[in-house]
Amino acid sequence: PGLFAWWRENSTKPNIVSFHAPEPVALLTAAATKANVRYAITTYYAENRMQGHLFPRRLDAYIRPADLSAMRVGVLAAGGQLGGSNFRLWMRDDHVTQEAHQSAGPAPMWYAPAAQVILDLYQEGGSAAEAADMLVKTAYA
Repeated sequence: PGLFAWWRENSTKPNIVSFHAPEPVALLTAAATKANVRYAITTYYAENRMQGHLFPRRLDAYIRPADLSAMRVGVLAAGGQLGGSNFRLWMRDDHVTQEAHQSAGPAPMWYAPAAQVILDLYQEGGSAAEAADMLVKTAYA
């Protein structure tokens, strides 16, 4: 769709640090709690929570660039390893984490705004872009 296509072409990609984590969700929440860092989950896990089309094969979460050092220490202390492929921290300006919303339930998580998730899914391409098309239809119809 038009606006998302324009934004995809004109926005900068986030800086990304990759990890491997046996349990990425538990690792993210433990590291963020210990470091007192707010995060915003995007791409596969966020889409899966929103509409359930994609298998959550990798956990991607935004953090503020200023929080990278504390989160890296927390992730490594909680058992994560650098250079993996199932857990990534994305650094971009603060607006993504400031606009994050918290899920309900016994283990609440912070999620990126729908528009950011859609943009990130388009940038992933393939089946993620297909899921983004579906989200646009439900979120902006």
